[in-house]
Amino acid sequence: MFPNTVTTLADQVTSAGQTWKAYAQDMEKGPKGAILCRRPPSNGLDDTQQPRPGDTYAARNNPFVYFHSLLDLSDCDANAGPLTKLEGDLASAKKTPNVSYIAPGLCSDGSVTACADGTPAGLAAADAFLKTWVPKIFASPAYKEDGLLVITFAGGAGAPAGADGPVRNGTLLISRYAKPGGVDETELDPYALLRTFEDLLGYKALARAKTAPSLTPTVLATARVIEPGDD
Repeated sequence: MFPNTVTTLADQVTSAGQTWKAYAQDMEKGPKGAILCRRPPSNGLDDTQQPRPGDTYAARNNPFVYFHSLLDLSDCDANAGPLTKLEGDLASAKKTPNVSYIAPGLCSDGSVTACADGTPAGLAAADAFLKTWVPKIFASPAYKEDGLLVITFAGGAGAPAGADGPVRNGTLLISRYAKPGGVDETELDPYALLRTFEDLLGYKALARAKTAPSLTPTVLATARVIEPGDD
């Protein structure tokens, strides 16, 4: 858990007068029913590490639960909810947050090979998740206006090692501002994505994002308007 002195992208969004939300699959299916910003008890066991029958929510896929800057003043409770809320928020540009984070459950994120009820998981299930939600995002007024969809997977450290070291996962950027067919071969990590979002939104870079590469000069070169004084 990070102390409340550690600022997050979500804090930056709120401070700028903009909106953010997290949508996590099966968050509402815990033993106590619908709980926003569902998380393990303080210093307690995280029982969401493996899928359960009817409940595939994983706290580890919802990074907002690990920051006291979002927990102590209930920002996480107000903004991190179940995936079932996403379709309604996509219905109008006014209801769609400026920044949305979508987290599939353990049976849909490619991290396990079988669900607790025996149904297949793995990459096929991850693909099915994308086939369900990506068209809904594409059809939303906010995305059509000036949206960016980023599809990425966890990897790097902890991933199965191959002959050339850790497995490298690709990240897909879909937007009318993205360079058609553009590819950035730079080896990136999550801080590079954080830096990219902060550059696009005009925020100062946080933590290790300060020295991380950004995708704004390459595949998203037309997405940001450079203002006088920008570094």
